[in-house]
Amino acid sequence: MKNYLIQFGIFAGIIALVLFLMGNFIFPGKVDGTSWAIYFYFVILTVLFHVGLLRSAKGRPQVFVRYYIGTTTLKLMLHLGILVLYVLFNKQNAMHFIVTFMIFYFLFTTFEVVLVWKKFRTPE
Repeated sequence: MKNYLIQFGIFAGIIALVLFLMGNFIFPGKVDGTSWAIYFYFVILTVLFHVGLLRSAKGRPQVFVRYYIGTTTLKLMLHLGILVLYVLFNKQNAMHFIVTFMIFYFLFTTFEVVLVWKKFRTPE
């Protein structure tokens, strides 16, 4: 867990630095509080998901597989619900929100998959 937190801290720090630089120098005014809220949403969700994943991996492999598939489905539905609700109530900012959300979704999901693959693959 400690190794994961270090790797995730570096990853999240780099993303935060890029977000800060984009908001202050590259695209001033485009990175707002909503962008930071999306960032922190993904940070918290990623850590919680990984903690649960490690706990499920201590048991039988079937438990791990069920947890991984179940939580991945749950996260996808949660993400979809957030996108739909935001678009319904904030139509004027919908495109900015969706693009920002999808960029973070891609980055954090790629990070998760790579680390899970490295941690739980079986050596041949």
